[in-house]
Amino acid sequence: MKNKWMDWMFKKIEEAKKRYHQREKRKVKRELLKKHQANIEKRLSWINYYYKLLDEGNKTAKTAVCNRFDIDYKTFNFWLKRYEENGCSSLSLIDLPKRPKNIKFKVPFWAEVLVVLVRVIRGLGAEALAAEFKHRGIFNISHQGVRNIFVRYGLNHIKRLKKKPIQRYERGKPNELWHIDIKGPFWIKGVGKI
Repeated sequence: MKNKWMDWMFKKIEEAKKRYHQREKRKVKRELLKKHQANIEKRLSWINYYYKLLDEGNKTAKTAVCNRFDIDYKTFNFWLKRYEENGCSSLSLIDLPKRPKNIKFKVPFWAEVLVVLVRVIRGLGAEALAAEFKHRGIFNISHQGVRNIFVRYGLNHIKRLKKKPIQRYERGKPNELWHIDIKGPFWIKGVGKI
């Protein structure tokens, strides 16, 4: 009895998860459409105008579209091809993310630890630290890579040692402080050159 109840419970949980993920997918799709609506409508107007010209028998329809909307021929071909390949779906006219799916190079953990240690102990900046690593042959890393490590570990703003306050040269009353500039060298008897 207990196993049946547990199986039923897990089944309901899995169904709820599935419904949740479907809802999330629809939500993401709606947000994407809303975000890219202007671009989709613009590209759709290009394509609709192109098909209208084709129906009229215009042999130079692509060129006419490019001239009318002031777009590059390659750009129009790209969007038309994508539109036709995806079954004339307006979702195919959304800009795809340009970020790489997987990063080929990653800074090894030991190098990150070394960057953090040198930053904390010596207080070097990103450019100086990258140059130091390269000069010593430790690890070849760009200053931007070092800066990214600083941000990741919260070291991008190190509190600097407070400078000693500047001793002001002014006084409260006149003639309280006299300052004389002497241009030398001068010879004083018994003392020598000053």
